Amino acid sequence: GRREGLEKKYQGRLEAASREVVAAASRLAEREREVTRLKDALSRRECEAEEARRREVALKEAVADLRAFVDVLTTVCSDPREVAEVRASEAALRSQLADCRQQLQGHSLHSALRDLAAAEREVRGQLELAALEADEQRVQLAGAQRTSAELAAQLADCRAECELYTQEIEATVAAYEDLQAQNSRLSAALAEREEAANAGVAERIKLSQQIPLLTEAAESARCEAERLGREVEGLGAVREALEREVARLAGELGQAKEQLRAASVRLEAAGLDMRRREEQVVGLQGQMEGLARQLELKRQALEEADQKNIKEKSKRQRVEEEIKSLQGKVERLKKLQSPAGVTRELEEEVDAMRQLLNCNVCHERQKNRIITKCCHVFCDVCIDRTLTARNRKCPGCGIVFAKGDIKTFFFT
Repeated sequence: GRREGLEKKYQGRLEAASREVVAAASRLAEREREVTRLKDALSRRECEAEEARRREVALKEAVADLRAFVDVLTTVCSDPREVAEVRASEAALRSQLADCRQQLQGHSLHSALRDLAAAEREVRGQLELAALEADEQRVQLAGAQRTSAELAAQLADCRAECELYTQEIEATVAAYEDLQAQNSRLSAALAEREEAANAGVAERIKLSQQIPLLTEAAESARCEAERLGREVEGLGAVREALEREVARLAGELGQAKEQLRAASVRLEAAGLDMRRREEQVVGLQGQMEGLARQLELKRQALEEADQKNIKEKSKRQRVEEEIKSLQGKVERLKKLQSPAGVTRELEEEVDAMRQLLNCNVCHERQKNRIITKCCHVFCDVCIDRTLTARNRKCPGCGIVFAKGDIKTFFFT
């Protein structure tokens, strides 16, 4: 009982040390998971900053494309191709008129001259029409030039506005980059601000793509920059709190490791004690096995003594039976001393012999069939009755026999 109590005590200490080790390991794993989560949040914030920079570059490219479009529009409006076509048409008509006049000089046929005069009038009419058309074209050209000047003025205004917008955007980008540089130094707790920052960046990009609403986009960007500045100020305090939390977690992690090492030392000591106890148990088991072998030897000696006693009892019973048999023989010999006694003894022997010859089942008929499997003898009627009833077992010993095991037997 004392040994069992000691074993239970050491087992309880071992289980307590194991529970302490498991608890320390679980606390360590929880702290590591928290540190990993904070690192993931910081990585997501850096990815958002990189995406914002890419969107600012795309915005600058869109502004450059708009400037190129305005330049192309100005070039199209100031193209004088229509005036050149009108002047070419007028020059062709004048050359035709000059050719006709050269042909009329020195010609004798008045009809031909009249034809030429008619042709000249027709050409002059065409020339006048061409002059009118040229005037109309000049008027249209002047209107187009005025329109072009107006468009150029509007384009200059638009460029000035674009420059202002670009400066505001660059200022916003610079402010955002400053904020991003500050945000890159933060180590944790930025997951709650992700949706607001994404919405602000998306809204600013959408407004920058729409030129008529660029002023509102710039104003929103300035507001967003101010808000981000306020958020950065708030996040500075959050960062300090998180740094303190990380320091505290690091301290707790060190304490957990120390506890784990102490628990490991206690566990090793408990293991050594347990091994020492196991060696003692092994020694006790060896002693118990020796005692068991001695007990087995004593049991075998006792069984041998019992066998000898049984043999002695059986020998004594046989001796007693022999004594009884000898006493019976003595009694018979005493009876044989008279003739009547001899006759009676012979009759008894004859009756006994007759009983031996009769079947042991019916005790009426003489034995004449033998079962070769067990060598028991019965009458043919009892054997046939057994075979008919399909009870193929010997009436004397119960052994199973077949019909081929039956043989005829005669006393001779």
